[in-house]
Amino acid sequence: MKNNKVFRDLICRLRNTFLLFCTLFVFDSRAQTLPGTRFVKIINYSVLPESGYSLNDVRSQKHNSFHTQSMQPSKTDAYWIKLNIYNPYPNNELYVFALSQQINYKLYHFDAISNAWVSQSVGLNAYTGIRMHGKVPVTLAAKALNTFYLRVDVQDLRSYNVNLNPALVFEKKLSYDTNEQMVVAAYIICCFILFSFALYNLYLFYIFKDKAYLYYVVVQVGAIIYLTADKLIMNIFLPLKVYNMYADGIGRVYYMDINLFFEHIGVVIMLCGFVRFTQTFLNTRVAAPLYHKLLNIHFYVYIIIEVIPCLIIISGLYFLQITPLVNIYILIMVASCVAAAIAIYRKGQRIAKYFLSAYLLPMIFTSGAALYNIVYNAGSPYLPEAAIISQIFTLAIALVARVKIINEELRKKDIEAVQLAADVKLAEYQRLLAEEENKTINLTIALEKEHNQLLKQQLESNQRELMGNSLHLQQKNRLLADLTEKVHKMDAGTLYANNEALKSIQSTLKDGRYLDDEWDKFKLHFEQVHPDFFKSLLKQHPNLTKYELRLYAYFHINLSTKEIAAMLNIAPSSVRQAKARLNKKMNSR
Repeated sequence: MKNNKVFRDLICRLRNTFLLFCTLFVFDSRAQTLPGTRFVKIINYSVLPESGYSLNDVRSQKHNSFHTQSMQPSKTDAYWIKLNIYNPYPNNELYVFALSQQINYKLYHFDAISNAWVSQSVGLNAYTGIRMHGKVPVTLAAKALNTFYLRVDVQDLRSYNVNLNPALVFEKKLSYDTNEQMVVAAYIICCFILFSFALYNLYLFYIFKDKAYLYYVVVQVGAIIYLTADKLIMNIFLPLKVYNMYADGIGRVYYMDINLFFEHIGVVIMLCGFVRFTQTFLNTRVAAPLYHKLLNIHFYVYIIIEVIPCLIIISGLYFLQITPLVNIYILIMVASCVAAAIAIYRKGQRIAKYFLSAYLLPMIFTSGAALYNIVYNAGSPYLPEAAIISQIFTLAIALVARVKIINEELRKKDIEAVQLAADVKLAEYQRLLAEEENKTINLTIALEKEHNQLLKQQLESNQRELMGNSLHLQQKNRLLADLTEKVHKMDAGTLYANNEALKSIQSTLKDGRYLDDEWDKFKLHFEQVHPDFFKSLLKQHPNLTKYELRLYAYFHINLSTKEIAAMLNIAPSSVRQAKARLNKKMNSR
């Protein structure tokens, strides 16, 4: 029985080999044998131009209907590709099929379970519910020849006169699923970190009201949008069939769909947020006004050269090749941020040192990603993610250093505030002291005013008394003048005969006996009104006589010539002559 079993196995193998040989000879001499590697890449295949064929029409075509040639979009809207792959292994092999370029197509393959041909449309114009457009899971039956038909839709590229020859790529599903799990897990971890840092910095912004934290949150939001688009996660959440395609002269296909559009928007948000973060973190408005204006220009120019072309492309108006220009400008923006930090560092600002230290790794990765894109005209698979991950931690460290510096400045301001409060208290004390001094001065002034008022009243009283004495002297002098006149009228005989007249004269003389005493009294009152008057006058004019002092005093109180003449019992002309002599004597010194 064992020999029979070996014999039957040998017969089965020979039969399968014979069937395979017949299939290769009859249907397609270009059949491929599955090598069992992770990737299978087929670049040589035949195509059939579309002429309104159905799948049955294509299947009924003879072998020589497919020709080895490139697909030319300018000639027809679609091409058929027939692919035969033999699986020599005893188990069904699970693979994921895709074209090497993002071109819309429909894949037909035979389903052994339903025993019928099934199809699936994939590409930018079809929603498959998976992360990557253009991927189709397929099963290669064990020890059998597996036939696939592809209808490749090239009408989106019909305006370009190029030859398309995309490779047909099979990837083992296990490898594909493992990579998908790693990509999704890495995406979730990165987004979780970014979201956590964004919330934390939003909280710090709420506490400190420092816009640097707010712009850092903007950078994190842009990074989340970029990663979501870069990892093609939006293909799951945004099943929109909006795209535009372009083919260059050597047959390379470029496209922009909603996912790639948001990838550009995420980059714009990240870089513009970082420019604002740089301006706020370094306080360029005060520390480096010229660099502040330059970064403002970069901010608006980058939005213009990135967002507007993307809107034009996604709207289908025209496909602009903006990748080299945009990446060159990114390098210029990075260099400007570094130059601003260096300029501020040279001015002795400590904060610039932390910024440069923190920005070193993100700058290297960002510049590397831009250069890679310029050189290879394709996105780097790792550098953008490295830039995002590095900036999460390095800029966070810089922000911690910023908080430390801010706290030091706050402590200095607290000390200054305490000192200022002490100065204010001292000033308030000095103000109160000044007010008390002012009150004392005002009180003294009031007392002085009151004293001056009393002195004024006394002065007025003395003045009145002085004037009264002057009038009294004047009356006495008149009396003496009358007496003198009476004496002149009397002769000697009459003097002894008229006793009554004599008595009158004696009485009059007796009343005028104290004339000099009255002058002394006048002088006393005069000096009360004009203290040290005679002393000062004698000091200036020591040769003045007593008569001249008396005469000058009468002049000083503005008595008239007649009044002075009456008081001195002389003629008015004599007063004038005496005044002239006195003035001459006083002015001669």
